[in-house]
Amino acid sequence: EQVARRSTTNNDLALLAAWRARICLAQGDRRAAADWAAASGLRADDPPGFLQEYGHLTLARVLLAEGRLPEAEGLLRRHVERVMQRLDIARARTVEAAERHGFGFATPPRGLFGWVDAGCDTERLAEALLDQGWRIAPGALFHALPRPTTLMRINFATTQDPAFWHALRRTGSHISRR
Repeated sequence: EQVARRSTTNNDLALLAAWRARICLAQGDRRAAADWAAASGLRADDPPGFLQEYGHLTLARVLLAEGRLPEAEGLLRRHVERVMQRLDIARARTVEAAERHGFGFATPPRGLFGWVDAGCDTERLAEALLDQGWRIAPGALFHALPRPTTLMRINFATTQDPAFWHALRRTGSHISRR
């Protein structure tokens, strides 16, 4: 808290205050949480925003604890819509980067995760990429009986960087030549 007080922005203090409100709720102190909500300046009908996200989610918890379901529902619905919009953008960026680097999807890209054909054993690929600072989920992790596969599961939110796809292509080509 002392470090946050010296911050050039008040967002750190706002995060700490929201965190304290969550602790109050967990301890059954709805009054203290409601006091935080009143002092926070956040409202259930605020438009969603990244910097206020934690505070708004905390406010939704307070509203639920107070039985104010319609307000909480509206706030959470807008939050989910914003997350879905951000995921749609991330998925589009990832698909474009993957295709630009010559990778195809085993199933149509939907949701948070996708299946990419890496063209080589993804277990070996995962080990080699980890040494370069990239973490992937080899397809063998998702089989009841692990077996080599060229498929890997990706998270659309974390694989938007074209540098990832470049490293994947370069490393996969090297593994395929062995």
